[in-house]
Amino acid sequence: MVNQQLRYLRECARPRLTVRAIAELLNISPSAYHAYESERRFKQRYLPMGLTLRLARILGDHGVNPDEVMLLAGVGADALTKPALSAAEEQLVAAYRALQPDTRLLLLRLAKRLANPAEPETAINPAEPNPA
Repeated sequence: MVNQQLRYLRECARPRLTVRAIAELLNISPSAYHAYESERRFKQRYLPMGLTLRLARILGDHGVNPDEVMLLAGVGADALTKPALSAAEEQLVAAYRALQPDTRLLLLRLAKRLANPAEPETAINPAEPNPA
């Protein structure tokens, strides 16, 4: 459970962090922090993202891998290292979002065709059902 993993990561910190010390660094009360380590008081599958980001920074400063901390919020390491979109990609996404649904479908079909030029030539007809 997330509670046990949170406690384990806190105890892995060097120098070791007490509940009181980590609560102080988070600017919350020790009882509020302890609730997250308690299976009876915190029953969610994942920690809140804001708390997890703060914990990743604090525990990272104490030798704990931030990727392991982010797993407590359900965020895999790949999501943390995924590159941001380039300016051209952001423009493409913005233009796509401005299109009507039938035009989006047509554009997606065209993009698939351009990405796979080895496939047999077929006409792009927006009225056809999606072949993929």
